[in-house]
Amino acid sequence: MVELESPALRDREGDLRLLIRNFVDKYARMYDKKIIGITNRAQMVLSRHNWPGNVRELENVIGHAAMMAPATMIDVPDLPAHLMHAGHTTQLASANQLPALEDQEKALLVSALAKAGDNQSEAARMLRISRDTLRYRLKKHGIKSSH
Repeated sequence: MVELESPALRDREGDLRLLIRNFVDKYARMYDKKIIGITNRAQMVLSRHNWPGNVRELENVIGHAAMMAPATMIDVPDLPAHLMHAGHTTQLASANQLPALEDQEKALLVSALAKAGDNQSEAARMLRISRDTLRYRLKKHGIKSSH
């Protein structure tokens, strides 16, 4: 066996920026949004995080932020709330404690539909996505809606 050591993501600031850019592009295309980047404020929050879940955690965070971003730039309010809690970076032990992005997306869709009384147009507004994007995501996750 060969043992390979790779530095943690938190120790690779240059890699962090490249990965963020890559994931922003990936999820902007996936969610059919015109996101072109991330604000300096959001970049600072991400650079201060400890990244115990390494690249997988970063991808989940950027996927969430891209889904929530109403504008062309991901900003701090678009990031998951757990990144804002003081001391969080030392509390999370592994990526296995994070729900998968697909599970988070499905939960957001179900919650928005419930809050909107099963009205797809209203749910799409709440999620800040187009109705067509909402329908695509509902179909992808097998979520049935009466509308």
